[in-house]
Amino acid sequence: MTLITSVFFSTLSQAEVLVIVNGNSALTTVKYKELRKLYLGKSDRIGGQQLETANLPDKSDAKVEFDQFVLNKNAEEIQSYWTKRVFSGKGHPGGTLLDDDAVVQWVSKSTGRIGYVSDDARLKGIKVVATVPLY
Repeated sequence: MTLITSVFFSTLSQAEVLVIVNGNSALTTVKYKELRKLYLGKSDRIGGQQLETANLPDKSDAKVEFDQFVLNKNAEEIQSYWTKRVFSGKGHPGGTLLDDDAVVQWVSKSTGRIGYVSDDARLKGIKVVATVPLY
């Protein structure tokens, strides 16, 4: 039983969410604190570069893990947070794209874009600037 449990958890810990930018972006690494500010609308820049954000759909494993690990919020808390911000005129959440391929395609079209995808996404023209472990 211990062996099976160890194999199961070691397999889970190998999966990651990849935070991506355009391959020509000046960004090389991004800290979670910077991502949190950006994705919560408290900043629109990282390293002096203005960025637009993209999200995956709420049911995506990568979004659930990104929200919990980076933003420290679950789906309901994110929804409530953005409802209040929009109502008070303090901003709007980044757009939601259909899947990993759509996020990669969107990010690849501009150096002013950032997104996250699962670690099995095809990353043509893309640079990984942070990883978020899946648990």
